Amino acid sequence: MIALIKQLVFGDKCLQHDHSNPLLTFQFPNILHLEGTYAILRPRLLFWIQIATLIFVQAVIAISLATVIYKFIIKQRGSSLSFLIGWGFVVPFAVAFPFYAIPYFDVQNRAVLVAVAATPTLIGFRCLEALYGFSPPAVEDSLWHYCIYYSSVIEFVFDDKTRLPAVASKGEVYGKGKTFAINFVVSCLLLSFMEAFDYRPFQYDIEDNGGMHCFSRFIHPGHIANNFLSAVSTSLTISTGTVAFGFGICALFGIRTLDVFDNPMFGSTSVSDFWGRRWNRLVHGVLKRGVYKPVRKQSNSKTIAALAAFIASGALHEYIL
Repeated sequence: MIALIKQLVFGDKCLQHDHSNPLLTFQFPNILHLEGTYAILRPRLLFWIQIATLIFVQAVIAISLATVIYKFIIKQRGSSLSFLIGWGFVVPFAVAFPFYAIPYFDVQNRAVLVAVAATPTLIGFRCLEALYGFSPPAVEDSLWHYCIYYSSVIEFVFDDKTRLPAVASKGEVYGKGKTFAINFVVSCLLLSFMEAFDYRPFQYDIEDNGGMHCFSRFIHPGHIANNFLSAVSTSLTISTGTVAFGFGICALFGIRTLDVFDNPMFGSTSVSDFWGRRWNRLVHGVLKRGVYKPVRKQSNSKTIAALAAFIASGALHEYIL
């Protein structure tokens, strides 16, 4: 079965280099040094098929692991067996999985590579939540709830009163679909623009001779503008991917999902608001429940717990990227 999926879905390497004929070609005038011939390519359906296939395969694996975790870790929390299974099997499996899956499927596209690493990363942190008793409310009420929670790369929202997965309204489904469509168009345009200039559209001529010249290069308005556009494109790209899967879950299953990004680049009012409440709330949640709270419980120190979460966050991003 896996070999058939590999042949049918991952046999075409067109996502590494797109040589398809453009839908539209046009000339752009000499404005901000943008003069030249530009083309619009059609979105590749194969890209979404590959990501959806990988998410499905990983979801099946996650459900199998969730069953083991629920039976032998959650129901036997604190026992030697629970720690043996968690630290000796689930966490090492989650870390090692992408190193076997990526070469096996011969994944080339960078966005697909990130998708391969995302679910195993969540599997590891969610296992730590279960080990130390910090899973979100209601997800441990039943094996079914836990499998739902564990299998999805996007977190489901549970109703506080019924303790069941919250039902998504038509307005919420429409809102996620609208957000995805807008983010998709804007991110495609912005990335295409940035790539045409090697991600440095604002040029500046300052020789890097060390000392103040080097410092001047980093504070040059052109350098700052390039970095700002890179940050916006990164935020939009990740947000588009998470909204896409959240919209799919809402539309297909009628279940409300967590909004992973909440306009962090332009809606934040402070640094803590940016990192704590708006930027990648999914990772923020698993780091808090899987690292910060367990370490704080064991050490009784906010400083040590925060440092552990910071180190885990750095290792997580280095691992994925």
